[in-house]
Amino acid sequence: MLYSAEVPYTSGFGSAMLNVGTMVNNGFEFTLNTANLVKAFKWNTDLSFSLNRSRITDLNNNDDTYISDDEYKLKIGYWSVISEGEPLGSFFGLESDGIWQIDEADEAAIYDAKPGDFKYVDQNNDSTINADDRLIIGHAQPDFIWSLNNTFSYKNFELTVYFQGVHGNDVLNSNRFELESGNGLSNASVDMLDRWTPDNPGNIYPRANRNVDYLHMSDRYLEDGSYIRLQLVSLSYTLPSVVLKKAGIYNLRFWITGKNLLTFTRYTGFDPEVGMFNTSNIRQGYDLGGYPAARIYTVGLNFEF
Repeated sequence: MLYSAEVPYTSGFGSAMLNVGTMVNNGFEFTLNTANLVKAFKWNTDLSFSLNRSRITDLNNNDDTYISDDEYKLKIGYWSVISEGEPLGSFFGLESDGIWQIDEADEAAIYDAKPGDFKYVDQNNDSTINADDRLIIGHAQPDFIWSLNNTFSYKNFELTVYFQGVHGNDVLNSNRFELESGNGLSNASVDMLDRWTPDNPGNIYPRANRNVDYLHMSDRYLEDGSYIRLQLVSLSYTLPSVVLKKAGIYNLRFWITGKNLLTFTRYTGFDPEVGMFNTSNIRQGYDLGGYPAARIYTVGLNFEF
């Protein structure tokens, strides 16, 4: 398992690609192709299902290699962990516990917080919220994925309908981390109009606060990334060969296709199919400013002479 790990600066480098450990992948794949109707009206189905379970088994006697460290509070993309017994793509942060309220002001002061600030679970009960209170809060890898393709044909018409599904994965909505901070240093979500105030003591959005030190990565920004998407619908018509031969054409086919037509998901971002760090197997499932999959309509005409 190769990883760009830190090395002593006496080597002349800050990091080097090292074989830091061992991991195991076990999975299952299933494909079923059926011809449901085979007469004048034809219906074929292609179904696929797969799952994979990865687990880091050995880190060569090294401690857990965290991507996040001293800058764990605000450095987006550095909230993952490599840990024995866990899969790659594990999110690492604090466990959120709502927002401090006015009647909790004395307890909040112990943690250098005020009413309206985020509340986090003190995992080691040392009256301080810091990096030692982090734990694995989610996983980017899905429980399973599937696809279903149906092709219907009657005479010279053909209709293809393709669905895709991903289930059981977490997505880190880093856009919310930026837009719901309440620090006034960047654009803000319209949801912040419902932020905490003494007259509006909510338990979701924090008070306006220029001090960014109170912000930490926590499970409040993790969301269920499961989705079902109508990936493709295509309708085509092929002119009868009798008509084509008179015009000296071997084949003529009209078609219209729509892609990314519908997505069914509970994810609140633009698109659950995200990956800010696409080249990294470790930092999976980050959503930060990614452009959503566009809905595309295509009309075509194929000639064969």
